[in-house]
Amino acid sequence: MIGIRVHFDEPAGRRACRYCGGALPPGKRADALDCSPDHRTRYHRERVAAEAADARRDKSEADIRAELAERRP
Repeated sequence: MIGIRVHFDEPAGRRACRYCGGALPPGKRADALDCSPDHRTRYHRERVAAEAADARRDKSEADIRAELAERRP
């Protein structure tokens, strides 16, 4: 997993949003990581999708076929 180093001692306007990389608005909390609720949601959705893709890559082709055969009625 990729870690993000955040310096909370910097004002919000100088820190970057972890999704888009743009500056955080000056009114954000000291520990804010995202510039908007939408970017927070998008970051988490992409992270979950990336983890699911990694899990699919780890399965062998035979495992995937067996799983699909179990699902069929």
